[in-house]
Amino acid sequence: MALYSLDERSGDVAADSIGHHDGAFLNGVKLGLPGAVRNSLAPRFRAKRSNHVLVANDRSFQLSEATVGFAFRADAMEGFQGLLGKDVAGQGTAGDLSIYLQEDKVVARFQSTGRGVS
Repeated sequence: MALYSLDERSGDVAADSIGHHDGAFLNGVKLGLPGAVRNSLAPRFRAKRSNHVLVANDRSFQLSEATVGFAFRADAMEGFQGLLGKDVAGQGTAGDLSIYLQEDKVVARFQSTGRGVS
């Protein structure tokens, strides 16, 4: 599938470490900051600036089941903050995945048959 370490020091490419699905850092993501793990690097995303990583859709991402793993640190737990989203716009009503912060909760929502499941 894909693995994004997000440990770039500069540039606008979010490299896929195991495949060929590089993404793009958009809207001023700050790179090369100290990460949560010792001697690691991490980007800083700001919700108000709408900065994010965009990865183009690929047929290999069209799965009926999968495991998603990631770590994050939120400076504040308030309002809505998107963490991960896969939107299959134009592909019917199934296949969307969203993981986000809503106030003080982490919410995961997967839509596989036209009905969302949280």
